[in-house]
Amino acid sequence: MGNFQLFPEQASTLAPEVDHLLYFMLAVTVFFTLLIFGAIFYFAIRYRRRSENELPHVQHTGYTLEILWSVIPFGITMVMFTWGASIFFTASRPPNDAIQIRSTRSVSNGCGSCNIWKGSGRSTNCTSRWAALCALP
Repeated sequence: MGNFQLFPEQASTLAPEVDHLLYFMLAVTVFFTLLIFGAIFYFAIRYRRRSENELPHVQHTGYTLEILWSVIPFGITMVMFTWGASIFFTASRPPNDAIQIRSTRSVSNGCGSCNIWKGSGRSTNCTSRWAALCALP
């Protein structure tokens, strides 16, 4: 366990974007974990029952608080989703200088990224980053 790294070194040009999303998600998780723990701890002490006959008062409040604690997490979740989706679409799009490969060779085990299957015998345009794998023997 001598050289254990919590966050390994970046091995691609896309890694910094993924790392920043991870750091953001970790920060949000730690923040809300501490906030919820602190609130539970505070309210457990503040509103503890001091005698068996003491009953809490029922309070009817407005919907503002309920709307806020629904909308804020939804907004944060949408930020995470949008950020992650943009990284996904960036990663799945071939680079501008990518070479388009046209292959007519059948692959014995099939190649899902190019849709070339054993014995298909048809020509397929491969535009995926993994198209080169289809031409391997």
